[in-house]
Amino acid sequence: MKKQKSTKVLALMAVLALGTGMVASFAGCGEGSTESNPTPVTSGGANTADKKMVYGSAAYAGAIYDGGVDPAMGYAGWSTYRYAIGECLVTFNENMEVEPWLAKSFTKSDDKTWVFEINDGVKFHNGNACDGAAVKASLERCMQKSDRTADVNNLLIDKIEASGNTVTITTKEPNPILGNLLCDPLFCIVDASVETDGHTNVIGTGAYKLVSASDEGCTVVANQSYWNGTPKMGTIEVKSITDGDTLTMALQNGEIDAAQELPLASLNLFSGDQYSISTSATSRSSNMVLNTRSKYLSDKNVRLAIAHGIDKQDFIDALMYGYGELAHGFFPQKFSAFGDSKLTSPEFNVEKAKELLKQAGWEDTDGDGFVDKDGENMKLQYYTYSSRQDLPLLAQAFQSDMKDIGIDVELNIGETGPDQDALKKDSIQWDINVWQMVTAPNGDPLYMIDSAVGRDGYYATGGTENDTELQGYIDALRKETDTAKRAELAVQAQQKAIDEGYLIVAFHKEQSLAMKKGVTGLSQHPTDQHEINVDTDFNK
Repeated sequence: MKKQKSTKVLALMAVLALGTGMVASFAGCGEGSTESNPTPVTSGGANTADKKMVYGSAAYAGAIYDGGVDPAMGYAGWSTYRYAIGECLVTFNENMEVEPWLAKSFTKSDDKTWVFEINDGVKFHNGNACDGAAVKASLERCMQKSDRTADVNNLLIDKIEASGNTVTITTKEPNPILGNLLCDPLFCIVDASVETDGHTNVIGTGAYKLVSASDEGCTVVANQSYWNGTPKMGTIEVKSITDGDTLTMALQNGEIDAAQELPLASLNLFSGDQYSISTSATSRSSNMVLNTRSKYLSDKNVRLAIAHGIDKQDFIDALMYGYGELAHGFFPQKFSAFGDSKLTSPEFNVEKAKELLKQAGWEDTDGDGFVDKDGENMKLQYYTYSSRQDLPLLAQAFQSDMKDIGIDVELNIGETGPDQDALKKDSIQWDINVWQMVTAPNGDPLYMIDSAVGRDGYYATGGTENDTELQGYIDALRKETDTAKRAELAVQAQQKAIDEGYLIVAFHKEQSLAMKKGVTGLSQHPTDQHEINVDTDFNK
């Protein structure tokens, strides 16, 4: 049972109510995109050409990549992957462990050599064989065309060789997480022997074939020769609907049959017998970096006082409607080897927070409600952005929590992301930087830990480069090849950062899929990548 909402956050809930309270009263919304005329599909002895599902997505990647779903275009591969057009050599299971997919097996013959055996009989949508040579060509095409290959923790690939159904990848130096990196939708295998047009001609191996793609969505039809089962649907039309209220109304009025990433406040509208909801905690987390160069936060006691003063659970229950997992470190409990089950963090305790502030010399001596020292009130500069709907609400809740322990907070809320000009590494003008992102896109802990508290991390603007113990853990993590030892180092690095008050992770967001009764084979995956698949079905 979710606990009763606290008084201090009821006012904040009005922000959500403005957007969602009117949803149920609308009967319709905008017209959908033009439907193509797919080839009728016959599979398993039953004609499925008339089986159609319309799927609404708030995060259709093609919408920002010129409407295309070519995996080599930025993050467009998420659409290639989510809508079962393309597949990778390997993938993550529900426990975020790497397992074979297009490859029936993969092994390491030494620290620099990975061998992948492709499943027999895999064909591209055009009938061409997906053998070792085709996989090699696809990976090389991706590395040549995509700027992102340099961003995915550096693949370190030296050469790729192919023989029959065998692909051998040799790295320049040991890369213990190459398998994890190849799970990224960027590396969906496509037929590189034909010209790939991201709008009409992305030739993958998946359960569905692309008919057309635009910034409004895409249409796919069943792959009659799919290598790993029989698709249940004839046609799936994906509509890009980025506005939360419009997406909610579309599911309510029957314009769509399932929806990805509805606003949290709308999910209770689909709790009846006519709908079902699939939810999973993901690694999309809200992270606070505390600036140790700040005149306030250079004191460890002040940093830990802030950590004790945040009521994380109240925020999750009251403003996220329970669709979140309380966080200690960067990774939810599903990451059993290095996730939150291995960590501890300061518990919510107002009196403990006030005591730590007092130990640091901060007390309310003039009775104005805020702590002061040497005649100056503490006033923290808090930076975040509004493009993630949870972050402005978290900012207001944080401001309220800090007032309860006597700390004044000024909110600086941008639009699309952290203000890197204001948050320079050597700046003392900011105190707390808050951002939200998928912390384990490749299932490995190094990327996020290094980015947030590493010596040269993109988000590591808080002064942690001088902590030799912490940086020693991260340096060792970069080189360690043993999986168990990597997990141990990840736990040590996170716990050190938490204990020193370098960072506070507020929550892990739960993502949800909502669907009409009769939709099956569609469930939220912890990677936030898997959606449409060979078993997706809709029996009206």
